[in-house]
Amino acid sequence: MGTFRLETPTEVVERLPTRKATAILAQLALDPRPHSREALIVEYWPTDQPDRARVSLRQALSMIRRVLPDPSLLVADEMIVELRGVETDVAEFRQRTGLANAAPKERRSEALAGALDSYAEPLPGWDDPWVADLRAELAVEALDLSIQLAVLLAPSDRASATNWVRKALEIDPEDEEALELLRELEESPEDAIQIRRQPWPSLALHATVPPGAAELERVIQLYLDHDRDQAIEMLSVSGEVLSNLGFRRILPLYRQATQLTPRDSEHFGRLQGTLGHIYHRLGAYRRSSEILLDVVEWSRIRGQTATEAQALIALGLIGLEQGNITPNHPTIGRLWDLNERAPRESAGAYGYTIEGAHRWHGGDIERGWQFVREAVRRANGEGFNRMARWNLANMSIVSWEMGALEAMQEFRTIGIQAADAFGDRYLSYAFDYIMGAELILQRRYEEAVEQLRPLISDPRSDFGRLHILLCEALGLAAASAGQTEVAIDALARAYVRRRSMGHLPSVTERRQLRRAYGELERRIGTGELDRLLDRSIENLEQEQRNRRGA
Repeated sequence: MGTFRLETPTEVVERLPTRKATAILAQLALDPRPHSREALIVEYWPTDQPDRARVSLRQALSMIRRVLPDPSLLVADEMIVELRGVETDVAEFRQRTGLANAAPKERRSEALAGALDSYAEPLPGWDDPWVADLRAELAVEALDLSIQLAVLLAPSDRASATNWVRKALEIDPEDEEALELLRELEESPEDAIQIRRQPWPSLALHATVPPGAAELERVIQLYLDHDRDQAIEMLSVSGEVLSNLGFRRILPLYRQATQLTPRDSEHFGRLQGTLGHIYHRLGAYRRSSEILLDVVEWSRIRGQTATEAQALIALGLIGLEQGNITPNHPTIGRLWDLNERAPRESAGAYGYTIEGAHRWHGGDIERGWQFVREAVRRANGEGFNRMARWNLANMSIVSWEMGALEAMQEFRTIGIQAADAFGDRYLSYAFDYIMGAELILQRRYEEAVEQLRPLISDPRSDFGRLHILLCEALGLAAASAGQTEVAIDALARAYVRRRSMGHLPSVTERRQLRRAYGELERRIGTGELDRLLDRSIENLEQEQRNRRGA
């Protein structure tokens, strides 16, 4: 939890001689099982020659042995590597979580708070795939603990309950249950809080599925406890509805359901596909890719073309997000092949979507736009799913970065209609932002500030990189409009958020930032700008520390 730190009876080690040796030690400690040498070589030296990579691994293991209090704790032979006899704060957090969930009601609040006190994002700034997987898994548990604790405290201590809901939203800003609970805590009378996350006493009382997503989650959990077949059927057809709960909330449900579902079940592919999509949205790309590749092969064998297409488009998007940008991405060819085999399954629309996105991100704007427009044209009520809507927002953001005003306007027109039709919070927020970005391209800076400034405190706003882009766009608009205080505050917010999340600006983003800072330097001078930015950043970081302390 937090930064890397190795404590032994005689010393504290902050890092090993190389970054890869440090990462391997952390991976072996936090994933305590035998690890294949070949898997470690592929993960850490994917482009090296095999002999050279094996030498590098031996050197890294030697470095690890030298910092261990007992070298025999690292067990290795020609095939596997394993670290034994170590304690980690991650394991301690998981143990505390289990004890808190099992604690009697009169002691549960104290146990939940104790478990949450030991939680922090693991290894911030590390981009290793296994770290992303670990973050996703631990965040699920921490989010659940925070909401449980808020619910327990709400009747007697609304202020503390509100703090724990805000903790949940720091972990997952999109969690619908936390957002709704925060709204009630802030707006409802003392006796009007609807207590959540309490088990229903009897399945027989709820023979039909209530319409709300939260109620559906509870019903399915009861079915998992009492009628697994019915639960699996419900989960396999309710992915879009359940996604509105927040992806960390539903991960345990789908993980449990997939473990109970045999591979020969008709529901296996859809369940696994939804699970892979959940891991994708949580940033656990490696785990997501493993699951989705398995879904592709399962679907191909069983002729489940719709499930195969969904898995392929997710793999294509993962490639984009990891920087593997090419119009020859392997999933694109497989989508076109699938379209030839089963043209009724909308695989052609998916193929246009993914190839267009790869071309667009790769700089081929005109062809990319043509492909994405064709994908949107082909999309119908069933095919125009969450991924297609995400792609609309993403293309609009890229078109803003590249100055393609006409494309922005066309994507926005389609996107606003989709956001309204599907009730998509992310898409709605994205296109509110794009409206301001269009005004910047048209040099209507004061109007852009009026459009963008309220979005910073919008309840929908905490969408990671999108929120950063918003702050930077507001900074540019305000600087150009002569509103220096607004510009400095917005740019400082973007800087603090980038640093805390480990996001680096792209080339086009750096160009926009240079424009904003250059305009401010012209108006108030470099020295004054540096002083005001430093003060604003310091104040924002102090606010963050105060919130964490609270």
